[in-house]
Amino acid sequence: MEMRNKRSNEIRTPRLGAKVGERVMLGTEPVALVKSGETRDTMSLGEMAEALYGPGTQCLIIPPTPEKRKAV
Repeated sequence: MEMRNKRSNEIRTPRLGAKVGERVMLGTEPVALVKSGETRDTMSLGEMAEALYGPGTQCLIIPPTPEKRKAV
């Protein structure tokens, strides 16, 4: 799976690259901005997990740590 392009806010599927939405910030939380015709809404990672696995699902997010530069 390819990592998200940091220059683009598009969210795409890993296999065929179909556009799912756009990454936007809602306060301090990144969420997906999803459009269907004229309707727009946002979906958080927690809401996506509940939609996939059912109510009460919890997810633990461990962001990647930036690589530390090695002194030469």
